Amino acid sequence: DPRLAQAGGEWYQAFLSGGAFQTADATEWLQDHIDARLVPNTDIIELKLGWRDRSSVTNVLGLIKEKYLTQLEEQSRLITNPQKDALEKDITNLQDQYRDKQNLREQILRTDEVDSLEQRFAADSYELNTVLGTLHGIRNAIQGYTTQLSIYETELNSPGGPTYSDELIQAVEAEPIIQNFMQTIASLESQKRALQAQGYGPEHRAMKNIDASINSWKSKLAEEREVALRKRFAALIDSLKNAVAQYQAQATDLSNEQERLVSRLVDLSKTMVKVDDLDMEIEQILKIKSE
Repeated sequence: DPRLAQAGGEWYQAFLSGGAFQTADATEWLQDHIDARLVPNTDIIELKLGWRDRSSVTNVLGLIKEKYLTQLEEQSRLITNPQKDALEKDITNLQDQYRDKQNLREQILRTDEVDSLEQRFAADSYELNTVLGTLHGIRNAIQGYTTQLSIYETELNSPGGPTYSDELIQAVEAEPIIQNFMQTIASLESQKRALQAQGYGPEHRAMKNIDASINSWKSKLAEEREVALRKRFAALIDSLKNAVAQYQAQATDLSNEQERLVSRLVDLSKTMVKVDDLDMEIEQILKIKSE
């Protein structure tokens, strides 16, 4: 060390010969006289050297310590540099993996056109539940209408004819033509009562004529009433058929929508699993990179 000539003092001078420092002799002397030991239970190395000049000893030992630490650092660097290079390479690879995973995650989200998987999944699930609820109501309606239609068709084709509801009968009775017939009959019956009041008996020609007219109009009324009832009953059957057809069309549309939403939810579930797996992989990559 160039500093040894100045710092070594008398010890340095002792190894000068012809103006040149005798390195080999000085080294051999130090190996014979220097003492180094590790202080128990510490990281301290204790160096001892006996020499008549205190400052020379201190300076020489200081240079020895410094050289030892320098060599130790160099040896450590030789050992750790390959490990450091390997770790830096691993970190670079992990950064590449992180970037690739992030790009794949963003690509998946762009491809599926979803900004928020959870929100989209919740929205589609809500829509599916709405569709299923509506579809359930429509299928119940179809079942009810189909059952009623079957009953009406059975009655229509029965020998005794259908049994008309009170609502249907009231509707027919309110028809203008039925009302006209009933008014005509009422007028004839009023005329009959007038003749009876005048003393005409049942065998009188006028009474027989008016009875014949009343019976004729009542027969016409019964025929017209039956025609009207059958028309309305047939219309009721047609309306039930139309209702069933309309509900079946709606059920078909809703079933198709149900299939679409279920397929969409399955795809979203798969996407969520992919993204969750990528998030876990990304988290693990960042953890390893940090370590």
